[in-house]
Amino acid sequence: PAVLSSAAGVHVTITSTGVPSGQDGLTSAQGFLTRNPPAFKGTGAGSFQGFSATVSATAIGGKIYATLPVVGLQTFSPSDLGFPDPSQLLNPTTGISSLLTRTQDLASGGQSRTGANNDVIVTTYTGTLSSADLSKVLPVKSGTFQVTYQIGSDGKLVGATVTGPFYTGTTSTYTITLDQY
Repeated sequence: PAVLSSAAGVHVTITSTGVPSGQDGLTSAQGFLTRNPPAFKGTGAGSFQGFSATVSATAIGGKIYATLPVVGLQTFSPSDLGFPDPSQLLNPTTGISSLLTRTQDLASGGQSRTGANNDVIVTTYTGTLSSADLSKVLPVKSGTFQVTYQIGSDGKLVGATVTGPFYTGTTSTYTITLDQY
């Protein structure tokens, strides 16, 4: 977690599978995170109050500025949308790197390859996360979540895959990929 906790910025991609149709929530996002100031700039896709859309968004200073189809630029607080503040994903106490230190039953899963050309060798680690720990990074209600991390030979967190009861009555998976440190 030290490499991510000290990074000035990183590109993040979030994808999902198994999200129920019509369910309010985030289905994907991609963009850049910066540490100083804490910010996110990119796009996000999901549903909110029955509407599905992909929007351009900037999160900074506890607010999300999103350009919505038809209505244009709107300002939200993260709690309005029901998910954590994306500008805080590099925060070492509450962001992505904090998940590594809060994971229970952490075990090495050996080495594998990943990346666009399958050219990045990573060591995988598996474990479980509580909804209380995960809720600062991804929108969750309650339950226990299975997580698999991919750590590069340079100590960088390359990715995390989290599976569990993100939505009532179903199991969904979110994958967080980090690059361009």
